[in-house]
Amino acid sequence: MIDEQALLEVMVEAIAEAMAVEVSEVLEALEAVGGEDNLELDSRVAEWVVAHVESSMPEVGRLPAPANLEPHQIGTLGALRRAMQDALIQQAG
Repeated sequence: MIDEQALLEVMVEAIAEAMAVEVSEVLEALEAVGGEDNLELDSRVAEWVVAHVESSMPEVGRLPAPANLEPHQIGTLGALRRAMQDALIQQAG
């Protein structure tokens, strides 16, 4: 199973790349909004995050595209992370 912290770190890196900011700025935003469940993502950023995780963590295999997820599953960093972890559990099961 994928380490939750490692997954979150790769996702934060992806958000920084997608938004053309430093990772430290994303971490500051995470802190400012009160955590991953409050950091909102648009579908373009969510798509980039999924692609980045797949390329940076080949052990995850194929993850569901944000277009195939419900809006509440991609609306925040925390929701997208949980959707990815759920998909990984289903793949393993």
